[in-house]
Amino acid sequence: MKSGLGRGIVLAILLTLSARGIYASAWQKPVSIDAERDNAFRTSIAFDPMGNAMAVFEQNSDGVYKLYATRYAKKDKRWERPVAIDAATGNAYRGKVASDKTGNAIAVFKQKSKNGYRIYAARYIKDRGWDSPVAIDNGPGLVDGQMVAFDNSGERAVAVFEQHDGKVSRIYANFYTPKDGWEGPVEIDSGINNAYFPYPVFDNQGNLHVIYCDEAIDGLDVYVSRYEEKKAKWAMPVRINYDRKSVRDGLWREKWEWVKKRIDSA
Repeated sequence: MKSGLGRGIVLAILLTLSARGIYASAWQKPVSIDAERDNAFRTSIAFDPMGNAMAVFEQNSDGVYKLYATRYAKKDKRWERPVAIDAATGNAYRGKVASDKTGNAIAVFKQKSKNGYRIYAARYIKDRGWDSPVAIDNGPGLVDGQMVAFDNSGERAVAVFEQHDGKVSRIYANFYTPKDGWEGPVEIDSGINNAYFPYPVFDNQGNLHVIYCDEAIDGLDVYVSRYEEKKAKWAMPVRINYDRKSVRDGLWREKWEWVKKRIDSA
């Protein structure tokens, strides 16, 4: 953390202590985990079942925002030195990270390229480190809203994101397996209106549910798209809200202006 000149990433770990059979919690002193350069923003963190953590964040480095990752090793009770994991093509923003049950992780982020922004994914292999990032979108353009999740087996992950197709903002899902890599992005919304803010979650049967918002004249509708594991196909999106006005807020208006003006929201 650069004292007096910028913002750094500070993190505290909550410990659970046992005292005479009664559990109590105590906060450790916060520690700086950033790259000690300049302003750092927008963190994401994930834990594996063993108690190790992976954190990602963006930080200004010589005028360019890079995406860094740092790992907390429970065995050593310390944070490892942060490393840059982005594609080094321009400013990188809004990293998200998820861990599987064996300690591997995937981070997704958006990054400036020659002709627009791309959605990238980088994979962390336990005891080996980070692989080079790969683009997982439909090509350069207006992209945002990237998220990532693993299923319970840890053998499958999905990245979801928004991308403008020239008419409206669509929601895409891209599956990953260690054997086959990234399968390629698939549209999962109706494609009629602008769609935003995808959030993925797997159920215990391996089905994937992606919640997102669909733009209407007077606000937003909330939809869920479901991938059925046994049938290996997507079901039709289902609207799950009743009152559009209840999901109309400042974040939606900000996103709407971004799409209307056809500029990047970062």
